[in-house]
Amino acid sequence: MVVVQSTGYAPIVRAFESGAEHAEPWVDAQTIASGIRVPAAIGDYLILRAVRDRHGTAVSVTDDEIVDAQRAMGRLSGISAAPEGAATFAALSHPRESGFLHGSQRVVLFNTGTGAIELSRASYRMMIQNLVWATGYNAPAIPVAAGVLAPIGFILPMSIGAVAMSLPPSWRPMRNCSAA
Repeated sequence: MVVVQSTGYAPIVRAFESGAEHAEPWVDAQTIASGIRVPAAIGDYLILRAVRDRHGTAVSVTDDEIVDAQRAMGRLSGISAAPEGAATFAALSHPRESGFLHGSQRVVLFNTGTGAIELSRASYRMMIQNLVWATGYNAPAIPVAAGVLAPIGFILPMSIGAVAMSLPPSWRPMRNCSAA
């Protein structure tokens, strides 16, 4: 049995390592894995007792390791893991490196959520960005194309308008909006 928490919030890991029976509150908890960032570890003494009674251990992983694990799980197995589930995959190397796990042991990782929420957030950010860009270039372009400037001698040829409207979105400066 292995307890996994983020380095930005690891009260159970800290209590396990110090031999404490209860986890002390964690000040300024920060992690991308919000499902394992809870205000107080209810039943902390039960968790610690269960891990110790079963000769388990507790490890913490960084948010960068969690993100790398999300990507690896998607690439290797097609699983879109939530950060909490990816934390278990990220932690897999720690017990192996410490000798807690050996090469022939079977391991079960619990992935309790899906990465679809993070993906939908990324999609939403991309939609907002596209809306802002579309508003920005259409606000002046539509009146010009409609001939608002014709009285002063400026007439936009239809071919120029057609080319401008057919430009792919890739010409715009974009930032990576991936979930990971």
